[in-house]
Amino acid sequence: MRLRSFLDQVAALPEEPSAYMAYLAAPDTVEGDSIEIQLVPVVRVEWDDGAKFVRLYPELPDSDDGTMPTVDDLMANFPPDSEITPEVRLQVQIPIVRSGAGYYHLGFIEIPEIVIGLESKELWLLTKPRKEYPAEELPA
Repeated sequence: MRLRSFLDQVAALPEEPSAYMAYLAAPDTVEGDSIEIQLVPVVRVEWDDGAKFVRLYPELPDSDDGTMPTVDDLMANFPPDSEITPEVRLQVQIPIVRSGAGYYHLGFIEIPEIVIGLESKELWLLTKPRKEYPAEELPA
């Protein structure tokens, strides 16, 4: 997702961005549990002017870093509007959930889209296309 597209969607919200909680969202990969979607707050934003991306980092278990719980908190860490060119992309470090003492191959992917729940006051930054999430589990 281009950062400009994200900002345009946020600008169209009927309320201020501070009214909406922001989460990274990934489909759950564990069979048989009752969890369908993993939600994790963002803990850090990194702006790389040369590479033209903004990277979001998920909160990790036992992390002392403060989270950015609202859309407004998240956007406060974005580059100045004058530096957001059309090619700037919004990326996330994956996997967003890391539990236990396993080995994880860390990488970055582009956020494919966001889902905004006007009733729930949530904005989910999806790590997979929307069709991979149970529709009844997405914010309303």
